[in-house]
Amino acid sequence: MSAGALRGIGMAGLVVLAGALAGPPRPAGAGSGEAAAAFRETDRNRDGFVDRGEFHERAVELFFFADRDRDGFATAPELDRVVLGSGGCAAADTDGDGRISLAEFVELRFARYRAADADGDGRLSRAEVEASYATR
Repeated sequence: MSAGALRGIGMAGLVVLAGALAGPPRPAGAGSGEAAAAFRETDRNRDGFVDRGEFHERAVELFFFADRDRDGFATAPELDRVVLGSGGCAAADTDGDGRISLAEFVELRFARYRAADADGDGRLSRAEVEASYATR
């Protein structure tokens, strides 16, 4: 990914949203500013929701940011560093080969997206993102 492309996606938002649905538990009320920033960065069409397309785009960008050697795979530690030290990316290695493909990572992210979608409407409201931050 080029430096220009990274500037266009907002690196802070990329990293912050990555942690929105993953990471160690935080004290109650922690991260509300991070949640708001992640939401603003990811809601690219500014309709007040993060839809599946916006979320997928962000997950793909995150994966390729973590894939430093550009071989199409990332390790759990590489992804954990980008996903705010979540420690949860090893679960994405569903075939047990010691590396995580884009498809495996996207599926892990969407499992968390579905869990955060409290009202089941297929998109995340700001309140759902904030609640996800509060309970992670």
